[in-house]
Amino acid sequence: ASPINDQHSFAKAIIQSGACLNPLPTQAQLNSIGLDFASRLGCDAHDLACLKRQPIQKILEVQGAMTAQNPYSFIPSVGSAYLPQAPVERFRSGRFVHVPVLNGGNQDEYTLYVGYQVAGGQVIDADHFENAIRAVYGDYTDQVLAEDSTDKDYQSLTPQQRLRSEEHTSELQ
Repeated sequence: ASPINDQHSFAKAIIQSGACLNPLPTQAQLNSIGLDFASRLGCDAHDLACLKRQPIQKILEVQGAMTAQNPYSFIPSVGSAYLPQAPVERFRSGRFVHVPVLNGGNQDEYTLYVGYQVAGGQVIDADHFENAIRAVYGDYTDQVLAEDSTDKDYQSLTPQQRLRSEEHTSELQ
């Protein structure tokens, strides 16, 4: 979905781990996260030397704490030369390289995000399940829940197993 890739020749594409229809934050939205990240490391955000001096353990601790608060703290953003628009906008407008595409995800891929939610103090059980789904799917939550309510195999899963079952993400439009 990047215009930079419009200039390159390729015959096929694979979109892996992250559906192209998922909303992405803007650079401005993620800039505040970057500033917070630098501050938590004890650096001015523009002091690259300070950021480079930080021990990996400290970086991982800060990243873990931030991700526990917001599982989507460290994801791609839109608004750059590389990705000026969300992929979904490029696909809807028809402004993308038209080649065969395989779009997929990994089994239990969202387990990582469930772990972040639990680390952040969120309870993942039947009573909190809809809110956890809403955090991932936003405006598509009702569609996801309606689809899942008719799937008997899905209904037999625990809330934790349900959050890991994200196979239908790329089918939502």
